[in-house]
Amino acid sequence: MQYSENPDELKSFLEEHSGSAKKVIYDFDNTLFLDNSTNLYFNSIRPRWLVCLIFYFLNIVFDRFKIDRFIWEDYIKTVIGIYLFPLSYFRWKYRTAKYFAKELLNEELLLNESKESRKYIVISFGHKEIIEPLLKHMGIDYELICSKVLFNPKNIRKRGKLYYIEPFLNEGDKENCLFVTDSKDDSELLEYFDNSFLLVWRRQTSVNFHNVYLPLKYTARCKYNVKNILWNQHIGEDFVVLILAFGLYMPIDLIAILMLFISFFSVYEMGYYENDFSASKNEDNPSLSGKQKEFINYPIYRAGISWALVTSFIGVYFLSDKVIQDYSLWLSILCGLFLTFRIFNNIDVRHRIYLFPFLQIFKTFSYSLFFKLNPVGMILLFSQVMRQTTNYIVYRSGGEVRKFKRQNHRMLIFVVLLLCSIIASLIHVSDLFSVQFFIIMLWLLQRAITRDIGGYNNFFQKILLLPSMLLKKIQGR
Repeated sequence: MQYSENPDELKSFLEEHSGSAKKVIYDFDNTLFLDNSTNLYFNSIRPRWLVCLIFYFLNIVFDRFKIDRFIWEDYIKTVIGIYLFPLSYFRWKYRTAKYFAKELLNEELLLNESKESRKYIVISFGHKEIIEPLLKHMGIDYELICSKVLFNPKNIRKRGKLYYIEPFLNEGDKENCLFVTDSKDDSELLEYFDNSFLLVWRRQTSVNFHNVYLPLKYTARCKYNVKNILWNQHIGEDFVVLILAFGLYMPIDLIAILMLFISFFSVYEMGYYENDFSASKNEDNPSLSGKQKEFINYPIYRAGISWALVTSFIGVYFLSDKVIQDYSLWLSILCGLFLTFRIFNNIDVRHRIYLFPFLQIFKTFSYSLFFKLNPVGMILLFSQVMRQTTNYIVYRSGGEVRKFKRQNHRMLIFVVLLLCSIIASLIHVSDLFSVQFFIIMLWLLQRAITRDIGGYNNFFQKILLLPSMLLKKIQGR
């Protein structure tokens, strides 16, 4: 591949051909425009928390379904940004783009003596709806080749830039045109044109949702060094346990408990945050993820309180006829949670095991303020409290937490308490013939098999081998 990475050679070439009419072909982002226009547009969309939430979800979809990010990520996110947030797009088009065009235009690439009479061919993997408002304020005559998301949409990443630029080229352009880019993604054009340059001008702005607050974001991205902790633990276990224990099947109840769950964890995460940033200083070997520096200025209190207040009200509104009274009661529970976690973080590490169960009781039984709890559901919640508490005691006692079979432990506690309740006539056998109990047992078994036993194949192999193992033991005796 014949191209230059020497800025002095490009400067000499521009000076030598300043008066000629040769075509000039520039990549747009980070070349003619000294930043990434798509990223700047994404950062300008409001409200940022909603954009952040949607983009996080899309990232999960891309990874889950193995969608080619190079081809589709920016395109899909741009479509969503323009169609779902039209006010932000109009602000970009008529105000923000004008400011960035003047601030970030790469004057070194413009031939001042002839820029008004020269046509610049601008090619980009970016999108016309984002780039053209910038070009209109750069004072140049241009032909723009890029993707589009509105009116006859196209994505030029699918076929590449060379395919789309060839119709604009005449005989001899391959040898005489100037092409400048900042990325090896344009390797086919760098190889095609004889006068091509690969230059990195400055570091581009990234899509930055760093200090955008979302409930459970701190937990998912900083608190634990565990992959998918949000889906595997907080959504897949903490939230599911509530649905099963309270027997919630109606959509309105599910929406309400989700809102209350979000409000609860908005406050619970404040305890996590204080645990990492304050309480850990009093520990000899604190368990930290190492990502805390990224969240030093995270607005967890201001934004967290706002989220808690709003989602609490929504949840209570759907559930209660006495909205103000029950809203106040729920906020009192959240205040109690905050104070309990604050005390937990400020006492000696050795004594935290005595307060930890109360945090788990807050996490599970608080919702009984709004939802009826039958004995089977109560046993499930208590089993969850013990699953968390025992795991914490093992951790604080210096045990190997990863070897602790926490799912089996919860299922064992559930079964034992259930049998004790039947013997004590607290639960009748007829109570077990219910959809709720059947789903709970299936879920407990599923969690134990997939998390502690090694998967379904390993589980069924052990079941099949059990008779032969028992026979060998009998014969050995």
